[in-house]
Amino acid sequence: MTAVGLGVGGLLAAGGAYLAFVQSKKKAGFATELKFLKATSLAEISESFRAMDAEGLGDSYKDFVEVNGTAETDGDLKSPHNETPCAYYEASVMREYEQMETYTDKDGKVKTRRNKLYENVSRDKSSSPLYIADGDTKVRIDLQGADLQLKSAATRYEPFKEERGYSFFGINFSVP
Repeated sequence: MTAVGLGVGGLLAAGGAYLAFVQSKKKAGFATELKFLKATSLAEISESFRAMDAEGLGDSYKDFVEVNGTAETDGDLKSPHNETPCAYYEASVMREYEQMETYTDKDGKVKTRRNKLYENVSRDKSSSPLYIADGDTKVRIDLQGADLQLKSAATRYEPFKEERGYSFFGINFSVP
């Protein structure tokens, strides 16, 4: 081994040790910090961002915050299928049906099996803006790329009707 090889090996070992110990401690510290994060009022956050904007840091500063408040929207919004008042919704209608398939197995026997299939009939989400309000302060939420954990309001199954048609949330389908 040459001195260069030993030097490169030593640097790689030191880098690995750094990643294994120091970076893992930083991640653990960050997770603990998020776990014990306390809620901040929207008025306090708004004031902080105004001060940072005055210092020229407005667009470049990012941080995790927890806020408490109520979700609001412009006007009276109702979910499309059950008319429940809401601030935001995502709704979909899926058609679930069975199809019989005839096939020949490896022994040459003709068999029949039933396949369950799904088809997305409609998908919709509210287009009105979403806000969070805390006291007198109201902040618009940017939904671009947001991962919302929404409450499921209605999951309904309507069985096949003998008149060769289906009806889901008032949307009618006919079967040929």
